[in-house]
Parts: sequence; C-alpha cells; structure tokens
Amino acid sequence: MVTRQPRDLAARPMTAHRDTCPRPPPQEKNRSVGGGTTGINLQVHRTDANWLRLLEPHDSNTNHIRSEVHVAIGGSQNRLPQHSLGDIVAWRCIQESRCDSPRHITYAMPAIMLSDAADSIAIHHVPRSVPKRRSGSRVQGPRGNRMLPSGWDGCYENAPTFMGENVRVHLKDRQYSILRDWNAAARQFRGWYINLELPWKSSHCGYDSADLILDVVASDDLKSWRLKDEDEFRWAGEVGILDSSTMGFAERQARLAMDDIAHLRWPFSADWSRWAPRAVSFAPKLPSGWDQLDG
Repeated sequence: MVTRQPRDLAARPMTAHRDTCPRPPPQEKNRSVGGGTTGINLQVHRTDANWLRLLEPHDSNTNHIRSEVHVAIGGSQNRLPQHSLGDIVAWRCIQESRCDSPRHITYAMPAIMLSDAADSIAIHHVPRSVPKRRSGSRVQGPRGNRMLPSGWDGCYENAPTFMGENVRVHLKDRQYSILRDWNAAARQFRGWYINLELPWKSSHCGYDSADLILDVVASDDLKSWRLKDEDEFRWAGEVGILDSSTMGFAERQARLAMDDIAHLRWPFSADWSRWAPRAVSFAPKLPSGWDQLDG
C-alpha cells in the first residue's frame, strides 16, 4: 500500500482481460502504439486528439499517433448513433490486428446507459447480466486463466459474472475508467477501481475500448492506493500481447491516475449522486449485433 505517495513505476522494471462463429476474416494490420502489429491500436478510439496532451512532449510516438488520430477524425464515428439514458449498450474490449489474429472482440458486457456528458460517459452494470468472452484454450498467464490470441477458436461463450452491481464512469480526458460498487438498498457507492484503458469509441451497440491490464485500486476513503494485476501486465509483455510502447503508455496512465487520487482531482472529489442508477428489476442482455465490428 502507498499512502498519499504515487508509486514510481519507472523505478521498478516491468517487461510485460479482462465470444458466435466463424472467426472473422483477417484484415489489414494496423500500427500499434509502438509502430508494430502486436500492440493496441490507438486510432480507433477517439475522434479528437485531446488525449495527446497526456503524452510527454518528448514522446517519440506522438507524431505518428497524431497522424492516426487525424485519420480517425474523418472516419465513420460521427455517423454512429448517440446512446441515450436507459439504452441497453455493450461495452466491448477490442483486440486490434496482430500477426497471429485479425481484429476482433475479446470481451463484451451488457450495461444500461446513464449519461454521455461533455466530461464523461457513465454506464450501469447490473447483477445477473451475462457477459461474453472468447472461447478456446484458456490456460496461460500467472493464474492459468488467460488466453493467447492464437488460442481463440473463433467462438464466444458466457463469461463468469464476477462483478456485482456497479457504475462505470469513463473520463473523456483520461485513459481510465472508475468503477464503483453500488449498494442499491443503501443507495451508496463504495470503493474505487481504476481500470486503465484506451479512450472509448461509440459503436452501433455501445462503446468500444481496449483494456490495458494494469489497474489501480484505492481505499474507500482515498487515503491509500495500489497497483493491481502487475504480474499479468508483465506476462502480457513477455508473450507479445502488449508491446513496449503500449506498456510504457499504460505505466504513464497509472502514474497519472494515482496522482489524480493523491490530489483528489475530479471526479474523486465529486458528488457521485449524479451517477446514482435507478433500481432495475431485470438483467439486461447484450444487444443484437454485439458481435459485429464496426467498419
């Protein structure tokens, strides 16, 4: 645990998540953050380049990332539907094209839309709703429950419902979302789980992103915090799921998130009642077409 002192990731070596058939045909490989084809592609996740200010000015990747974001501005994003309060949406984790697999959805969770504001997007995860994940060989990683891209059989299966009721708030000027447990009976939020991920892109059925594996967990009173899943993060680097540039990007976002907590920046200092969900008596299912990628 670290109390009021963000951990220095740079001081510790780190070399390295969250399914219908058939498998989609291979597509043209896209450049990753580091310019290769094994990392996570940034161009598909925003229609503006505001997030680039979070990269250090000397970052050697800034120029080619900026050009990719410029290409994305002219894409089909603006023609996608706007999601409204009460809509059932899918939050999807996307794996970009690699040498051993095409671009595809790795994980999808149903949720209820709460808000899409200028500063944030909020969705409500409801108990008993069933997410989907890739099916295949899942025996890799530090805990023996991870899948290499080559282990996917092209199909999907029900995923374990490991989460209770929570609200997920994605900040539009940050590369993370905050998940907080929701106690419906007491109408109270508890806990702080900071999920490092790429900026969300609106899709035909909800929102697409890419999980960066490394996370931050903070105490309820925000007086202490720690990194989470460091071992899986290192493993992902060792096997090539994340390249070195993507890992460096994730580490910078972890430092930024911990600094936001340390200084109680918004929304860690906010009144979260604006995101308090209504009572829901049903478990939403993934919307039709959730397994179809947008162009």
